[in-house]
Amino acid sequence: MDLDVSSMREPTTSTTAKPRLTRVASDAASRPVQLQLGLDSSPVLEVVESATPAAVPISVDDWFEHAVGAEESGELAEAAAAYETVLKAGGPYAEAAFNLGNVLHALGRVDEAAERYRQAIHTEPDYAEAWNNLAGCLAELEQWDEAVAAGEAALSMADGFADAHFNLAQAHEGAGGGAAALRHAQSYLEYDPAGPWAREMRALVRRLRPDGPVR
Repeated sequence: MDLDVSSMREPTTSTTAKPRLTRVASDAASRPVQLQLGLDSSPVLEVVESATPAAVPISVDDWFEHAVGAEESGELAEAAAAYETVLKAGGPYAEAAFNLGNVLHALGRVDEAAERYRQAIHTEPDYAEAWNNLAGCLAELEQWDEAVAAGEAALSMADGFADAHFNLAQAHEGAGGGAAALRHAQSYLEYDPAGPWAREMRALVRRLRPDGPVR
């Protein structure tokens, strides 16, 4: 399934297309919560051990920035530990849960990623990107009906969300809903005809309607 800013994915559908998950980097400065030193948390200790003394984060905001930097540099295990620290020390934090979901997905831990997207949604119910990434994970797990529901939720919050149409096309095809899959594939091509997944959507259209025109 699919989102909005950057992608990482791969569903076990009948197609070779990858589900779209979006990465959203947010402004951590809007959450100025201090981390109490001496907090007994394994993730904290793991990250502290891997960081230089001068660079050890001391606030939730610092941990969030540390996690984003680790994620961007491909240090996914460290990023996951730092995001976990943010969530344990700072309480509900939708962006941290969302980004942790992306990291866990990149590590192949799809079930856990889905739970983090649910956590982000619980904190911010109108988080369209989290709904979309949840749809992508559920499609990979072949939970087609739940994937469709999550994808529809994402689309209801962001009209013209091409990635959500992509994910819904795959989820509906997996669920056996050819007409709905065709409709969403065509919508994806309408909104993002030169997008990274346009080839997969054109292939889906040809598969479902071999004699019809393809945009």
